[in-house]
Amino acid sequence: VRCRGLASRGRPVLPRDGRWSPWCSGPRGGRHPAVRRGHRRYRAVEWRRRLRSLDLRGLHHRQEQTQLADRAGEGFIIDRLGDVRVVCNVKPNYNWMGTMLHEYGHAVYSKNIDRNLPWTLREEAHTFTTEAIAMLFGRFASNPQWLIDVVGISQNEKEKIAEASFNSLRLEQLVFSRWAQVVYRFEKSMYENPDQDLNKFWWDLVEKYQLLKRPENRNEPDWASKIHIALYPAYYHNYMLGELLASQLSFYINNNLLNSNDPMNQSFNGKTEIGKYLKDKMFDEGNKLYWNEMIEKATSEKLTAKYYAQQFIK
Repeated sequence: VRCRGLASRGRPVLPRDGRWSPWCSGPRGGRHPAVRRGHRRYRAVEWRRRLRSLDLRGLHHRQEQTQLADRAGEGFIIDRLGDVRVVCNVKPNYNWMGTMLHEYGHAVYSKNIDRNLPWTLREEAHTFTTEAIAMLFGRFASNPQWLIDVVGISQNEKEKIAEASFNSLRLEQLVFSRWAQVVYRFEKSMYENPDQDLNKFWWDLVEKYQLLKRPENRNEPDWASKIHIALYPAYYHNYMLGELLASQLSFYINNNLLNSNDPMNQSFNGKTEIGKYLKDKMFDEGNKLYWNEMIEKATSEKLTAKYYAQQFIK
């Protein structure tokens, strides 16, 4: 079993009975509006019918009767034959709508890898490329046009929340970009020199990148509270690389498929050509191309940070 996603940036989840199975917690399980909206979101870009992709109903069939506190969403690849499952904790709010979109992003990528490829190539081009797809779709939870198309808010409501929605997403991205520097640089240096004063080094990085002052006379292994360091080592950089590629894909799709230069006003809803593009240029390829070659083939450029900077750093 391989785990994908960790939209919470890293909390492991296991159903109560210990079995990996497709389920959504909550009193209404797969009937929850957030699940239905997530389902419509992917059906709208034609994953199921024309692209013979993921029937999301197969991922919702189990229900939990009570909310399970602090459970994150995750995607699981059971095999490389198309058995892809999503674990999700359904709540009617922004965070969990983003999580649903994120995890089903992982799922449609894994589900649509060409099954005719040799087994060893039947996986994503790189961990961060599936993170990129998850993040590309997860961002729609703060996209006012998506809220019109899928949730059903009014044009007047969209205009009221547009600026705040973008500012919220921008803040989230910039804060995370600094946090990712802390975790990545800490791990890299820890493996290079595990005998150094790790307690001090952690706070050196926090002060430098997050601009947070360390508590006076603090000398505790605070770094050990970050779950990735123990359970998902050398992974965190994939989140930041995924954000970069998500912006690169967003700009390419908007400029070349939608004739738009405003990602925050495009939701992809009903745009079947986007589903075909992603399937043909990314998903189908599996791991038969080096990741940067695949990105260049899909976007006409190798991976670059310039679109992330254009989108969020002004």
